[in-house]
Amino acid sequence: MRNALICILLVAPLTACLENEEEITIAEDGSLFVRILSTGDAVDLAGGHALPLSSPFRPVTRETNRWLATISPHAGGGRALEQVRAGAWKDEHDEPSDKATLEVEASFDSVSELPRFYAPDGEPYRHATLERCTALDVTMKGDRRVYVFERIYSRRPYVELGAGQELEDRLPEELTKRLGSEADGTPTLSGEEWQVVIDAVQEITRESAERFVEQSLKSVYTKGDASLSVAGWERVRARFIREVGEVVTLESLQSAVWIAAERSRARKSGAEEPRGPDPFNELEAGIRDAGRRALRSGLAEEGLTDEVVNAVAACLEWHISSLDHTTDIGDEKFRLIVNMPGTVVAGNYASVSDGTARFEFEGAELRDRELRLRAVSVLE
Repeated sequence: MRNALICILLVAPLTACLENEEEITIAEDGSLFVRILSTGDAVDLAGGHALPLSSPFRPVTRETNRWLATISPHAGGGRALEQVRAGAWKDEHDEPSDKATLEVEASFDSVSELPRFYAPDGEPYRHATLERCTALDVTMKGDRRVYVFERIYSRRPYVELGAGQELEDRLPEELTKRLGSEADGTPTLSGEEWQVVIDAVQEITRESAERFVEQSLKSVYTKGDASLSVAGWERVRARFIREVGEVVTLESLQSAVWIAAERSRARKSGAEEPRGPDPFNELEAGIRDAGRRALRSGLAEEGLTDEVVNAVAACLEWHISSLDHTTDIGDEKFRLIVNMPGTVVAGNYASVSDGTARFEFEGAELRDRELRLRAVSVLE
């Protein structure tokens, strides 16, 4: 998935990279059979945790078994991503492949056994990934049994550490269009117009850095020992904002745009793309590393112990992981199919047929709000 800086500079539009489908079949006694399928770009699949591959889930297809044997025992994580990027994922003809479809299934005695997170227990920031909470209420009313199913997809906090989508809103419409032309390899911006762009990028970067560092620093008081003075809190906060903001310069931004434009021209013409790291990924990595250094150095200068510094730094990493996961699933499509006993009579589903309710949404809908899906059925 493309990072935020690439998107706002209009180098390429976002496309839905993964499609996720989960089908839950509820028996009359409340037990469940669950099937989960995820399909799309192999790199995107390896970069997250779209579905669980460990027990009690079992692989359904040969392709899923091949993933387990050649890539990783998990759908996502560092090992999986490294293997896919190295070309280890191949099709049945032993050719490198950029697509994957994984499918698993499992049976459960009740909804209380369903996993809330699809990342494995050993994942360091497992709780930074998408959380699913499921409930099923079964009530006898006269001679009828009423089933109330509810699935809650938890709110995904969305605070970017970078320029963010706001740039397009802050620039004049004509300048935004011309910036897009610049990214396509058609230089059109004057020096003064470039200065307008970089001023806006730096301002937004500082604003988002402020929100980001405050999320991490508050852990000293809410989870820690309150060993950081209020004045010290302000000094660390100001240092973080300043050093993160200094990463994005006019020269670095222009260079990233022009390199991306050169690669875009090569792709369109069928020529070999210039080698080297993605300039926007490099810029984004620089922003994050500057924040990490500023936070650790600032806290150390305030006399905090290594234990406290490490705890706050871990909180920062949690928020970075959470942001990455929120961004990753933002362009994904989700489909939930619930087969319920009896006839579905109510709910907020997209469509219904007898005892089957279907829900559809995109990951971006979870940014800063939770999503509740509900279906009610009656068994005569």
